[in-house]
Amino acid sequence: MYYPPLSAGNVVSISVSIYRANLDQFLRVSFLAVAWSFLPIYGWAKSSRNAALLSRLAFQVLIGEPETTEEARDRLGGRLWGFLGAYLVVGLLMGVVVLVLSISCLITGAFLVELVHDQPPLALGVGIGCWVVGLVFWLFAVTWVYSRFYFPELPLVQESGSTPFSAVGRSWQLTRGNVWWIQNILLVDFLVTVPVQLITQGLNLLFAFVPGIAGAVIILPLTQTIKAVTYYNLYYLQEGGGLSLDRPRETRDRS
Repeated sequence: MYYPPLSAGNVVSISVSIYRANLDQFLRVSFLAVAWSFLPIYGWAKSSRNAALLSRLAFQVLIGEPETTEEARDRLGGRLWGFLGAYLVVGLLMGVVVLVLSISCLITGAFLVELVHDQPPLALGVGIGCWVVGLVFWLFAVTWVYSRFYFPELPLVQESGSTPFSAVGRSWQLTRGNVWWIQNILLVDFLVTVPVQLITQGLNLLFAFVPGIAGAVIILPLTQTIKAVTYYNLYYLQEGGGLSLDRPRETRDRS
């Protein structure tokens, strides 16, 4: 039997409810993730793991097996670089896509303008039209690809034996046929968080970067919870549950 995915609004609504119910716990982890992000390389790895930890905590609430922060860290064990590795793989893939699309749009636009270069008014119109169409196409293609690589950290924290590369592939697999749904979720997420972003960006003008950091700490748990709900929904729709969870491992670094 086919069960349609939750609406984008329901995904965000459930995520907000989980966030509110676990506000203190999520904000503490989020603060660590944001704070570590200011330290290059090692700090980025720690930040990535704490961001993934937020998704783990949210997912466990969804399946009715909530964990303390320490329990969730034990589940992640000593894996530190895998989460940063997954994000880097996605970043590299997105960079290639952006580069190829940008070059393709520029070449196509230049070719069309060259065809009518001896008619300046027409060439100007063609140039503007190419720019508008190219921008729309570029944005659509980039968001489409991003939607396919939306949650590489979730397979790493929930599925046994996952590696950065297999986690990225898993995200691609689970999101197949659901790009529009995920893009709607991203849109609703943006609309929900944009007031916080506008307020913090405005306060940045008065109080340096402190409000921006506070805004990031507030928004990150919601973003990671939405990823967890999206992953949960897609996994159970396609495979009917039965996740194989990692056993607790000794944790060498608990921040």
